[in-house]
Amino acid sequence: MGKRRPFASSSPLFFLKIEGNRGKMMKKKPQSIQQVSVKDFLSAVSFLREFLPAKDNRVVHFDVGSMHVVSEVKGARVDTGWKIGTTFAVPFDRLISALSVVSAQGVALIDLYLDGPALVWSGGPARGRITSVDHVEFPTIPKTWVELTPMFAIALKRASFVVTSREQWPMFHGVYWSRDGAFMASDGDRLVAVRTSPPVRSVRDGGVTVPDHLLRALSDSTVTHAQCSESDLWVRTASATAFGRLYHAEFPHARLAQIFDEFSEHAGAGDFTHVIIKPNQHVRALMQSIVTASESPLRAANVEVTARGVGVWCEGEYGEARVTIDGDVTGVDVKCRVNAEYLMEAMDQGCDHLYVTSRAIYFASDDRLFQHAVMLFVSR
Repeated sequence: MGKRRPFASSSPLFFLKIEGNRGKMMKKKPQSIQQVSVKDFLSAVSFLREFLPAKDNRVVHFDVGSMHVVSEVKGARVDTGWKIGTTFAVPFDRLISALSVVSAQGVALIDLYLDGPALVWSGGPARGRITSVDHVEFPTIPKTWVELTPMFAIALKRASFVVTSREQWPMFHGVYWSRDGAFMASDGDRLVAVRTSPPVRSVRDGGVTVPDHLLRALSDSTVTHAQCSESDLWVRTASATAFGRLYHAEFPHARLAQIFDEFSEHAGAGDFTHVIIKPNQHVRALMQSIVTASESPLRAANVEVTARGVGVWCEGEYGEARVTIDGDVTGVDVKCRVNAEYLMEAMDQGCDHLYVTSRAIYFASDDRLFQHAVMLFVSR
């Protein structure tokens, strides 16, 4: 007898048998196939991605006509109109991987349908299935909403650049939105207040702090409506609904308002050295050279205001940098030290008026709708 060949998966008989079974399975027609635009799908999941937890439990949940994600502190739902099947959920990273594969083929549409406990997808030459996981319902959405003007998004963005996540300042983990339409924020070293005209009033009588986790998630979105529950701030865009869990720490809005009132009063009385920055200067590029030369973490820079303008310089381990920002100066010469990065970000806000005080460099628009203060290290 000849030597018996070991059974192997490359056997022609085995290969044909598997192919035959596979052919029968593929002929089984799904009950319903939903064709979805790959571009729209990617847009929806890109929005939802901002509301996912960083690591664990990254799951996207589907309902008839919508999809959503939820975490401990925030969540969002996108209205899609798609009818893929009954409620189900799949791992987010597996879904985004499938979409990326289809998108890379240049295919415009992706086919989706449920096959038992799995989501089956196909687009062009690519296809696959994602095993479903436990589905979680989206929280109950408010029935009534307060319509917001575009000024809400503008004011929120202008105030949010100083929001901090430092644990020692839990009251500053967001932007405070007051009932009279003011938006305030601080990181302990900087203060900012933006007043809206006409006022965009808070949805809560005592004001509410828009939490930092919701701010980050909505950074590229236009909010049109808002509402507040006992524990959450809810917002709506043209096609999505989102919420962020509120913090318990109380924002010291009355104290910040008092500080700005004092600054404004003294600035109006001519008590501070006043500089009007001249236009057509590359202020950010000038200040970036100072920031680069300054030493971390303090980024300390010297500021000297004279009749010639604002001189800024610093000396560090790797050299020094000096710049002069031209401006019309009213008042006495003054010297101080300040964080160079803070000063650059303040000038980025497009406010041409600055006042040097004994405590801070104070920026304000003519109508005081925008006010910002950068606290000094020391005053000389």
